[in-house]
Amino acid sequence: MDSWELDDGTLSLTSPLSALVDRKPYTTSEDKKGHDVFLGAKFPKNIAHWLSEIKEDSANVYKVNSDVVRDAVHLGLLIISLRTKKLDRWKTLSALMQARAALFEEARIYRECEEVAEDAATLVDHDDLDAAIQHLQTFRDGLRSYASKYERALQKALASRRVHGLLDKVD
Repeated sequence: MDSWELDDGTLSLTSPLSALVDRKPYTTSEDKKGHDVFLGAKFPKNIAHWLSEIKEDSANVYKVNSDVVRDAVHLGLLIISLRTKKLDRWKTLSALMQARAALFEEARIYRECEEVAEDAATLVDHDDLDAAIQHLQTFRDGLRSYASKYERALQKALASRRVHGLLDKVD
């Protein structure tokens, strides 16, 4: 689940900058296409370069430049909310955004596993069991940090396609 820290009541006009710096980055978009509302603005080219550098130096915290922008907007809104004394309103909006992000993340895991299961079933249907096993192994290896959620979702998706035993042949 991609969640981000909300203000726990300690954020105030006298909070140190580290209170914002140490927060988990907000990178979630709202739908499977990667956006819910598109916000656009023109920026100088050096800003785009800066975003790319931050993404590249982030050790996979930010997967795309848009993740950097989303986190920057979120942090900026927290600061501006403090400036305009609207933090209580932002806390409510943040809580709603967090709930939507959690729901989206859970659903995204299932969608991804459904696609993987469909692809594995297609390979099995075309008598390419070895390729199905190889691809499932690669998929599984790539998601070790989310293993339990993906494992359950993948097991359900494979079972619904009547190839549930296929996962037992992996590893």
